[in-house]
Amino acid sequence: MTIPTSCWPSATARTRCTKVTRRARALPLALHADNLFAYFYYSDKNRRTEIATLELYEGKERFLAGGAAFSSLRAPRHIDVRRAAYVLRGQPRAAAVTRTERGLTDLHLLLGLTTGSVMSVPWAHVEASGVEGAPLPELALPADAALAYNRRLARVTLLHAAPAGLESTSLVLAAGLDLFYTRVAPSKTFDLLKDDFDYYLIGVVLAALAAGTYASKYFASRKTLKAAWN
Repeated sequence: MTIPTSCWPSATARTRCTKVTRRARALPLALHADNLFAYFYYSDKNRRTEIATLELYEGKERFLAGGAAFSSLRAPRHIDVRRAAYVLRGQPRAAAVTRTERGLTDLHLLLGLTTGSVMSVPWAHVEASGVEGAPLPELALPADAALAYNRRLARVTLLHAAPAGLESTSLVLAAGLDLFYTRVAPSKTFDLLKDDFDYYLIGVVLAALAAGTYASKYFASRKTLKAAWN
């Protein structure tokens, strides 16, 4: 299986970014978001499913110094590709990533497994550290990462994520023999009030502040008028 690991653009030659992983079969699952890329494959050597992630950067320094405009005449830069791989417990049938309107929240990896579970895993757990070693670490899938809780979805074939009106929330739809819809908050609900929020108390406080402001204004004007007469 040919896997991209490092790229060096050239004006006279094609971009070469390949590496061969032997005794592995690629699965029809791949994800892309911003500068992040993930793919799944089955290792015939180890007889297990693994997930590999890539993160692409244009080096450690800023490409456009001083805020200069982009120009195609600039020399191409070396693309720094960081790669990591993890052992995945279970067999994935569908995969997606959470999406929000502005992309300010953390990214979560959504996995639909053959067991019928839909898992939500922070991307930080599979981020590419740039160090490849053996043995590969195992991607933890704790019970509290399941979106369907005690339900099992039969033959999940599609996971779709869409942004919601709130920046903290992403809408997730799992489709197969069953349909399952839920909401996830990768960075918690930082822009949503709690259900037990005391609206009555905050209303009383605002009314008291408004009354105090107008009372202070009234007495200040009276004092200024009295001082002018004196």
